[in-house]
Amino acid sequence: MGNNTSSSGAGGKRGSQALDAARSASIDAELKKAKIALKNEVKLLLLGSGESGKSTILKQVRLAYKEGFTQAERQRYTELILDNIFYNTRDLLDGYSVLGIPIPTSCVLSADLINDSGIEPFEDDGKMKLEVVEAVRRIWDESETKEVVKRANEFQLSDSAAYFFDDLDRIAAQDYLPSDDDILRTRIRTTGVVEESV
Repeated sequence: MGNNTSSSGAGGKRGSQALDAARSASIDAELKKAKIALKNEVKLLLLGSGESGKSTILKQVRLAYKEGFTQAERQRYTELILDNIFYNTRDLLDGYSVLGIPIPTSCVLSADLINDSGIEPFEDDGKMKLEVVEAVRRIWDESETKEVVKRANEFQLSDSAAYFFDDLDRIAAQDYLPSDDDILRTRIRTTGVVEESV
């Protein structure tokens, strides 16, 4: 009886060894595939100060080497773009102050609305409120504002502010969906590490 047990134990041991060898071969094959994939992978570390273009480079790489942006991602960018426009308008108004240029009389009420700390500039659907759009347009249409923008190197104003102000009607439309250019020009404050796979 002892012989039967020991022979079935040896057979079980051999079956277990064969199973272990098959698992090992499978793991080795996966590791080999991962090594080949890793060999073809390029890692890029982007470092720089604020507004130096790190996020823009990532967006450009994505447009060039991936399928671009989905409809849902474009809709999320709509809110960011409108947010950029609102805060760029506040920065413009700060620019008037920094440069010692008085805000034109025709824009005082618009400036007060934009600078109101209690204002909620967006509707529940994420679109900019019509009164805010009108205030931004009134400020942007002033010739003095163009002079302030020419001196933007003397205060903080996003490089893409004029691009968005010039296209305010298109961007404020209810059916607006950002173009690739709009997305590339959107200022996104990034903190920490952002990882993107292309």
